[in-house]
Order: sequence, then structure tokens, then C-alpha cells
Amino acid sequence: METITIRKEKQFLIFEENQRQAKINCNTFAFYGVSGNKVKNIPTFIKEILTKLNSSSVKTENQIVLELVEFFRANYTHSSRYRFLPLFKLAEKSLSLGLDFQVNIYEINRMNVKNLKLNKDFCSFLFEHYNGVFNFNSYDSYVFYHNSKLNFSFETMEVLRTMHHYNYEQNFLEYIGHQIEYRRINLMPSFQASVNFLYDVLKEMNKPLEKEKNFFNYVIKIATEYKIQKDIKMRENLLKNQNDKFAFENENFIAIVPKTKQQFQSEGNQQKNCIYNSMLKQVTRGIINIVFIRRKNNIEKSYISCSIIKRGKYEVCDFLEKYNRKSTDRDVIAFISEYNNYLETI
Repeated sequence: METITIRKEKQFLIFEENQRQAKINCNTFAFYGVSGNKVKNIPTFIKEILTKLNSSSVKTENQIVLELVEFFRANYTHSSRYRFLPLFKLAEKSLSLGLDFQVNIYEINRMNVKNLKLNKDFCSFLFEHYNGVFNFNSYDSYVFYHNSKLNFSFETMEVLRTMHHYNYEQNFLEYIGHQIEYRRINLMPSFQASVNFLYDVLKEMNKPLEKEKNFFNYVIKIATEYKIQKDIKMRENLLKNQNDKFAFENENFIAIVPKTKQQFQSEGNQQKNCIYNSMLKQVTRGIINIVFIRRKNNIEKSYISCSIIKRGKYEVCDFLEKYNRKSTDRDVIAFISEYNNYLETI
């Protein structure tokens, strides 16, 4: 059995076996079959050699050529050839610099390949921190580390980088970096969640960052202020949206308009439904309105939770008994019909 040889000559990868050869132009990814003619797709001859690539009978002139061929086999498809070309060039350059190139075609949209400079600084960074491995993670780390004006250890910068997709401002990153570098609080499981919470809440409250030394005390302080502000806003929205115009009654039933969080909570507890945990938020946002329908002879006891929506005119959306069961009480159904007629007038 004759040996298969793969070699690189100028821009060509040449595949040879039994005095036959086919080749790939690595500058254009044009293919040439055993006849020497240009063909549209990968020649069958090359495909057959690629299936034998791990065989001891395959010889390459050096390790770089073998890795390039492996990279081609793993990543090239006819549909992705235009994206593959710059990636292949990057792989070839990386391998020539001694890097372990581990990027695939699916990551090309996440990496600006054409503008990537494989300079000495970049290579030194990968050898120092990533054992010479070039993948999306190591590339992203390098970009963040060298574009940032922060002066922290690599370990701290890596923690900050995992948060960078959040687009934190520089002064916020600087504050969190100091908390990590000098207090090591990133070791606490709740740290990341607390960082996200603090950033979001400061934004929502339009409140400037105060670089307090005790991070978690600061989070608790802001959380307390936020809860107070949120409760005030909720009360304002409930009073605004839960208007007395939704009140209604007949000889048997009365529709009560709840206006406090406590009323919603009590109703949810009695009815075993989502009035408090879910629908209260929709009420404060003005999406729906809620009334509690009670029997007049037992007005303190919860009976029907009723939601109202506006589709041109107000109308009842749902009227549910305990455990979100649809009411089949004929008197309730008659009351809802009367109530809908009333809602059309407001």
C-alpha cells in the first residue's frame, strides 16, 4: 500500500496517493481534481484521503500542515466557504506562531476576524494566561483586558469580564474590581446576583454610584430604599388605575375595587390564585383592572376574583372562584352580564 502525502506548496494544499494528486487553493478555496481541472466541490479523491487522515500511512511535511487539514475537515462546508476563508487564514497564521487554534466556523460572527491583529503582545498574553490556546474565550479575554483602563490582576479582570456583557460603566466596573481585588467577595455565590441587582436598581432609581467599602451593606441599603420607592410607586399606581368607577352592585352581589397591596394579598391567600403574585403587577402597569365580587350577605368572605380588560370598551375578562375555577353559579353569571352592561357605559 502506497503512502498518502499531504504537503503545502505556496497557496496550495496538495493531496497525493498512487501518483495521483488533487489540490486546494487556500487563497480562494478553488478545488482541482485528479485531472487537474477546476471543480466546484471537494474532489472525491480528497474526501477519501480525509477519511484516512488518522491512518499511519498518511504523511505530512510538518505538524502545521496536518493541523490545517484537520481544521479544514472539521469546519469547511460549501455553504460557509466565504466565511471560512478568513478563518482559515487566521488558523494558518496562528499555527505558524505556535498557537493552539480552537475556533470553529460557528464562532466567526462573534469574532471580528478581519480586524484581529496577531501581534506579539496578543501571543504573549495567550501563552502566559491560556497555555497558548487561541479560542473565543481567550480572544475575548485579551480584548477586554487590553481595552480596559482598569489595573487589576488577571484573575480579577476575568471575573469582571464575565460581567462585561452587562455593559457596566467604567466607574461601576472599577468599584466592583476593588471589591474583588481587595475583599475577595467574588468567592461568595450571591456576589454576581448582587452586582446585577445593584446596577439595575441604581439605573432604575436614577441614583449615582456611591463607592462604599462594605459592598453587601451598600446593596442592603439600596435594596431597602428601592423597596420603599417601589411600594410608594405601587400605591400611586393602584390609586390611579383602580378607579371607583369599577364599583357596581345589584340586590345579591357587590363588586369591590381593591386599592392596596394588602387587599390583593388577602384575596390571593383566600382564593389560592395568582391575584397577588402575578396579576397585581399587571394592574399597577394599567394592563388590567381587578374587582372582588362578594355576596352582600357575607361581604367579608372572598368569593369571585374578576379581571377587566379594555378592548375599545371595558369588559369582564375572567370571573373565577377559588383555585381559579370558572364560576357556574347562575346568579353570578347573571351579575356578570349586568356588570358588563354597566362597564360599556364608562
